[in-house]
Amino acid sequence: MDMSQKGLRIRGPSAGGTPIVFKGAQAALSALIGAGDVVLELGDGSHAALSALKGTGIAVLELPLALEAAGSFVRVDLEALQAAVVSRVDHIVTLTPWHRIANGPALLERMAALEARLICRTTASREGTLAATAAALGLVVTGRAGAGSSGVLLRLESPRAVLVEAPPALPSVRPIVVIAGFYGRGNCGDEALFQTIYETFAPDFDVIVAVDSFGAVDGFQHWYPYNRCEIRHQCDLDMFDEGRPIAAMMIGGGGLAVGFAANLVFEARARGIPTFIFGVDLPGLDMPGCDPPDRQVVHGRRVIDAAQMKAYLGGFSRVMVRTRHGLDICRQLGVEADYGADWAIRLIQDEAEDVADSSRRALIVLREFPLHLVPYSYVLEIQALVEGLKAQGWHPAFLPFCPEDARNTAELGLDSLAPTFEHWWNPRRVKQLISASGLVIGVGRLHPLIFAASLGVPTVSLVPPLRLPSGRKSITKIDAVCADWGLAQFATVPELLAATEGPLKGVSRRKLAAAQGRLERSITGMMDIIARYRAANSI
Repeated sequence: MDMSQKGLRIRGPSAGGTPIVFKGAQAALSALIGAGDVVLELGDGSHAALSALKGTGIAVLELPLALEAAGSFVRVDLEALQAAVVSRVDHIVTLTPWHRIANGPALLERMAALEARLICRTTASREGTLAATAAALGLVVTGRAGAGSSGVLLRLESPRAVLVEAPPALPSVRPIVVIAGFYGRGNCGDEALFQTIYETFAPDFDVIVAVDSFGAVDGFQHWYPYNRCEIRHQCDLDMFDEGRPIAAMMIGGGGLAVGFAANLVFEARARGIPTFIFGVDLPGLDMPGCDPPDRQVVHGRRVIDAAQMKAYLGGFSRVMVRTRHGLDICRQLGVEADYGADWAIRLIQDEAEDVADSSRRALIVLREFPLHLVPYSYVLEIQALVEGLKAQGWHPAFLPFCPEDARNTAELGLDSLAPTFEHWWNPRRVKQLISASGLVIGVGRLHPLIFAASLGVPTVSLVPPLRLPSGRKSITKIDAVCADWGLAQFATVPELLAATEGPLKGVSRRKLAAAQGRLERSITGMMDIIARYRAANSI
């Protein structure tokens, strides 16, 4: 097409700010538009169709709408909609609500004259009025797609065009998996979990990822693999009402509270959709059960509601815990569960050329703590750790696993003791750094230990030298991981330095292979359940 036509331009997602997608846009548009079609969007600056159709094989051109002086209405430049332009596209699309287009009737008349297809957005209450207006001007409704709380999309076209054209082939629709976790927050461990979970499902499923939009890091939508998923707020249940083939709902791994994203779990269960909780920890049944305490199952200060935990966990189609501690809790509750492993052992590392190997580099990962909980003695202990490592010939460096870790290290003045490698948003690069180093020390962080263990890099844990919020002497989930993987955990800095003076060994290949086998068997069992559900429901 000659792109010099008046007002016509091609825009990408990086141009003009972050695209906005109204709820259900991709599914609704895909139901009305065939793969390989060319779309001309009459846009209000939100690039809604462009963003919604990204990666679908549908080309999107844009023609901007003009804002009315009053500010609440827009106007279509009808002069730009010449036959030479319209004849080169398959659909004209406007996702601006129809009642906000000031010259809507004139647009319908132009579409009828040009025998063009128009897809427009309206509400259920205004749908009849729009259809009647279109019919009076020579257009008929040839397609309709619901978009949840965002209304409906109507496809309008001339009866003459309908008579001469063969009916379009229905687009293929892939089944969907909904995944929820502590995602979009820039926590390197949780981002690693999501990457591996996404890569497990992506070959055969479209992925909806549910995040806490209010706590997410700015710009996370552009990270891999969020830029290949549909992102929904974790309180948004509309996804279940959009007529889409949801094949499973899964709570993805990590130290998530019992009842995390339970609204999505119960909604899926109510519709008979398989639900899974995979790769998680569980709080102990004696208080304090974990650090921090799991408020979802705690009544008062000393009582764990075991019956509530059993009822909730027992409702999942399959439960997979990542530690023997979690398996023991399930057995005490009478809940059937798989003993699997942490999803992050599947994470692929980067191959960046600017990461140098150094067998004497010691990476220190400091968990962030609220400043009012950090005594000055903690700063002195970390200083002693860094200086002790240097005295032994190590080259210590800080490796924050989330933005809060980096900020906390700087606020405590510890960043002046050693260099900092900050790549928390890219778990693959972090794993490459660990692979290229000789030692990893986790201070209150779990996933540095998992990353190192999966690579065979020597790793140890240091119990944070401060009073933990739970009152426990150590962090439950780290205790469990160290026990499963045979990792040393030290209560004091002198004890740790005594160990780093001698030769250090990583986790054995046998232990890693056993963990990988448990994880793969659990995944296979989950996929079998999903396959049976799909076969029974023709998804």
